[in-house]
Amino acid sequence: MKRVMLVGGGASRDHALATTLANSPEVSHVLFVPGNSAAEYRAALSGLPISSAAVASQDIPGLVELAEMEEIDLTLFGPNTPLIMGAVDHFSAAGLRVAGPTRAAARLEGSKVYAKNFMLRHGIPSARFAVFTDTTRAAAFCRSRSWARVIKTDSLAYERGVAVTRDLPDALAAIERIMVDEVLEPGGDARVVIEERLEGPEITLCILSDGRDIKMLDANVNYPRLYNGNAGPRTRGMGAVSPAPSVTERLQKRLLTEIAEPLVEGIAAQGRPLVGAIFVDIIIQRGEPHVLDINVRFGDPATQVLLMRLQSDLFSLLQACVDGNLGQMRIENDERPAVSVVVAAEGYPFKRSRGATVTLPEAIENETRRLDLGGIRWHDNQYVTTGGRVATVTAIAETIDAARKSAYLGAEQVQFDGANMRTDIADITSR
Repeated sequence: MKRVMLVGGGASRDHALATTLANSPEVSHVLFVPGNSAAEYRAALSGLPISSAAVASQDIPGLVELAEMEEIDLTLFGPNTPLIMGAVDHFSAAGLRVAGPTRAAARLEGSKVYAKNFMLRHGIPSARFAVFTDTTRAAAFCRSRSWARVIKTDSLAYERGVAVTRDLPDALAAIERIMVDEVLEPGGDARVVIEERLEGPEITLCILSDGRDIKMLDANVNYPRLYNGNAGPRTRGMGAVSPAPSVTERLQKRLLTEIAEPLVEGIAAQGRPLVGAIFVDIIIQRGEPHVLDINVRFGDPATQVLLMRLQSDLFSLLQACVDGNLGQMRIENDERPAVSVVVAAEGYPFKRSRGATVTLPEAIENETRRLDLGGIRWHDNQYVTTGGRVATVTAIAETIDAARKSAYLGAEQVQFDGANMRTDIADITSR
């Protein structure tokens, strides 16, 4: 029996991973660091072997020391920041097993400029782009290119650092906001990528890699916009559907041969093998796939629907990634579709509202529906919001519509002042 350390706690994805790993027949205990007090409390109620430790996810020396003290057999990182900081390199140097990319490989997520240039070199389809460090030149480029309407910071900034605009005035305002008003690194690098605005349904391609071989986990429909009908600002995800109905066998093959394979092979050829989960956000414009972002770890909420359907043992798959024998593994999924719905706090994604008391009836969860907690904690014998995406409810059923109804039935029971969610997740006709 193995001991696993899962680094994370602020996202529903982390709770889903902790629960799935704790249910593995190969795992005796999951150390959830720094964890989530609400998720840990619910794990205790259900008898799952999950505990937490008060070490910050970016305290890499502290995490290494904790893994050694606790005799951890495998570590998995939920958030991207520790990976980009080089956590895997430090763990490997200490002789610890970790399912994740090195700092060099994690640049694919940590730097938009690096990722765009990498895709260009390796023929991976993506939007047209240009890179700027000067506000005047960036604005002039948008004036001269009607397609240049997406502005992204080079480094991680999540919702603050991405603006998908529709016209020139909005694009110019976004450049001013991102490059002048909200410079992420004062006195440092304020590069932006200006991309072509693409239109079409968005999916997430979910794969595992051992640095050489890849295995497809699934392709999910993604709902990144805050409001119904894909309106409003981009978020890190308001819901998902698995599998993606629009991904035919032919398209799936294209996603693997045109995106996944050259991605893993190209980075490995540079001596930077990708190990672990790779979640690629893709937009399908007029039948053609284009990569939006590369995530070198499990994404949220794509992970929740994926794990709801995954029948293979996640721990064994991660072990195979680290051991370099993923090619020998077989991934099996439940054929039934799954739907996830995110319940967010008031003001998300721009304002972090916290402190609202949350009601979570036990009836939310059953054999075909699961609750994963993110922006919430257990304090003074009650659940309290900490902001952002508070919870995700995921359901599986014989049809997408049945899974959708079950997910919403559960999500509506997650009650607190200011709660908001989209009401058209999995309503395919509304996309």
